[in-house]
Amino acid sequence: MDFKTALGLLIAGILTSVIAFCTSYYFAHHSFPWKHSDSFNTQTSPDNTPENPPPQGAIAKVGDEYIYQQDLEAEVAHQQTGQVLSAESRQNLLGKLVYDSTILQGAAADSLVSLNNTIFNNAQKDYLQRVKTVEEVKRHFATKLTGLHGIVVYIWFDQQNSPLTEEQRKEVARKTLQTLRDEVVTNKITIAQAAEKLKQDMTLAQVTKDHKNSTSMEFHVLPEEKITFFTPFDTLLKSLKPGEVTEIFLAKDTDYSGNSVKEKTGRDVAYLFGQVTDVITEGNIIDFSHWYEKKLTSYEITYY
Repeated sequence: MDFKTALGLLIAGILTSVIAFCTSYYFAHHSFPWKHSDSFNTQTSPDNTPENPPPQGAIAKVGDEYIYQQDLEAEVAHQQTGQVLSAESRQNLLGKLVYDSTILQGAAADSLVSLNNTIFNNAQKDYLQRVKTVEEVKRHFATKLTGLHGIVVYIWFDQQNSPLTEEQRKEVARKTLQTLRDEVVTNKITIAQAAEKLKQDMTLAQVTKDHKNSTSMEFHVLPEEKITFFTPFDTLLKSLKPGEVTEIFLAKDTDYSGNSVKEKTGRDVAYLFGQVTDVITEGNIIDFSHWYEKKLTSYEITYY
């Protein structure tokens, strides 16, 4: 090996070592979007050590509560977009889990609710009851807040693993909701009871995904806030007087305002109907946002 070749190899080795050192230092001393340490007041908890790791399946911890992968999947199902959610959308839903946990712990600290392992700090929690409890806390602050209250029931006919064709699934969804709407309008049942009937209707397993958890939603919104991801349906719903019920609404993917539907072709995707149970037009506004921001600073948040 001649002198120039040896010198070149020596210089290349030195440069490689310098680059490797600089790269390691850079990544060790900078925050990146996929690192959660720069979100909220995140820290490494004393119990998050190799000797005392988080429970299996835990993906985050908020104050005294572990958030589990099962919780995230339950929230994904609860949103029921009918589409595969992107990684960004799932990350946003994880943020909602943190939000809900903060509300529950803050409310418990203020003696607004009582928490137990049915809805709190349990991988096998009753997720729908947890969602309802969060809504109860928010209603405490929104009791006299101008806005709309009500319930929407819906059926996505998106069950691909079904012996039924898409048109058959669509027809079952329409007939099921039409029957329930007729019973609500004639005061045979309430819309809350209609929602419960959908959860118990096992025939819907061939029509929609996760029908037990994803066929109804209760809403409490300001007039300018969206209720569902279907803008035309929201417009119809907001035009109602208290007690009135919408007609059966056939939603298309082009009506969908969420970001998880990447390609919209104008195809039919779901049937819905809803009822406005209460319209509040005046009263004293209690600042929920201020309360929440204060509570948020009280709980350490760690992501795993």
